[in-house]
Amino acid sequence: MAGFELLNVLETEVMVRLQQFTRTPWLDKTMTVYTRLNDSGALVIAICGVLLLPKKYRGVGVRATFALSLETIVVNFLLKPLVGRTRPFMVNDAIEVLTRTPHDFSFPSGHTGSMVAVCAVILFCMDKKYGIIAIVAALLMAFSRVYVGVHYPTDVFASIVLGLVIAVFAVRSMDRFEKRKSADEGTEVTAS
Repeated sequence: MAGFELLNVLETEVMVRLQQFTRTPWLDKTMTVYTRLNDSGALVIAICGVLLLPKKYRGVGVRATFALSLETIVVNFLLKPLVGRTRPFMVNDAIEVLTRTPHDFSFPSGHTGSMVAVCAVILFCMDKKYGIIAIVAALLMAFSRVYVGVHYPTDVFASIVLGLVIAVFAVRSMDRFEKRKSADEGTEVTAS
């Protein structure tokens, strides 16, 4: 897409500088392992599964699963094919990729968007200590995607915003649904 050409060049230059000044063997290994945890959504699917198990957190798990489903549809089936942004390592061969090279489009980051969507639900619906841990985990995923060389900074920034919007929508939608369901059940009980 022609509109991204200048932005791609500018951002890849930033990424090359980032690689020159921040890469260390320890951080390379840490970021590679961490980013791969969410390959194919494995980490966020596991988080949703864990939240769905105990009755105490099942409502959070349902909201997180709903947010993850929406994020997957919006990112993978709508935005990536629609925007068609090439990966940074395809624009600038000075960018060293530390993980498997993805073959789909770059914008937005599915790894980041899915983590933010699920972790923001945790932030909104659970005790703040879990929410803070979740948001740090999501931001670390965003950083890891740029660090390992597979996403531009604007890919992850857009994914953070998108993940937050989807999380808010999922939580509010489920809250309204549950209120409506409770009101309907209350009406049925009094009508009996």
